[in-house]
Amino acid sequence: MRRTFIANFAFLSAIVVTFSIFAHPEEQPPVAPVTAATPATLPAPASTPEHPGVHHIPAPSVEAAEAIEDSSETGKMLPKHSGHWGYREDNAPGHWGTISPEFAQCALGKEQSPIDLRSSHLIVNETPTLSYAASPIAATNTTHTVQVAYARGSSLTIQGAQYELIQYHFHSPSEHTFDGKHWPIELHLVHKAADGRIAVIGVLMSVGDENEALAPLFTDLPREAHETVAIDARIDANALLPKKKTFFMYQGSLTTPPCAQRVTWLVMQTPTQLSAAQLAAFKQIFTRNNRPTQPLHGRKVRAGTFE
Repeated sequence: MRRTFIANFAFLSAIVVTFSIFAHPEEQPPVAPVTAATPATLPAPASTPEHPGVHHIPAPSVEAAEAIEDSSETGKMLPKHSGHWGYREDNAPGHWGTISPEFAQCALGKEQSPIDLRSSHLIVNETPTLSYAASPIAATNTTHTVQVAYARGSSLTIQGAQYELIQYHFHSPSEHTFDGKHWPIELHLVHKAADGRIAVIGVLMSVGDENEALAPLFTDLPREAHETVAIDARIDANALLPKKKTFFMYQGSLTTPPCAQRVTWLVMQTPTQLSAAQLAAFKQIFTRNNRPTQPLHGRKVRAGTFE
């Protein structure tokens, strides 16, 4: 499998433009659905004699590289003055609300995510629809997760509103819990509507058989900070979902700063699997990158199934 490495922020500058999801999407003007960059749209650098199959693009200056940091849940690039959030003891989720005024919702919001999901939640008549097509793999190490851009043309429709699938990424251990139980890893498929609203499908994953759909990605995960890898393969988001399409649905927030609310969550009730080796490959890069569960504050959790 041919692998193209794009160093640091040369490619991320395109991600800044492409994934401009705002801290308060409900206050922003409509934004057109984004298009994920593919290997064909990247500049064509020359390969090196030592590594004829590996191509590099010169990185920008250190000053430019340090000027921004990302919100992994959305792909939005935040000004550096927003504060260095993360998962270490000194910048862990419990501190996010005090790192920057822009992150105040992380501490004060009453509709925060993730939450603990309960088996007692009843099925109701929620029947959103999915329309997914395969996409090339352009994966970035954001320093908070591995995030994969998704090509334009795949969508989720909820009560007549269409949300474009723009990216997916991972948190380990899982952020949502089921009856108080964490899962080894959780996949988030992030969708954005034309008016800026966000909908995220969460997929809990257990250790078992190799996940064939994710195999091309997990074989070549970007290991270095801000590294982007374009892999000569495609992943169909349909293959990332469990066969049983029932889900929990609730109103929540981004699980990374700025923790903006009014995010529609659909968390699949049935987990999928990945192998121990695949999980270990991710853990070698990100030992822990999950936010703890948040109080419900009286919110209702519904349930349903995809048509």
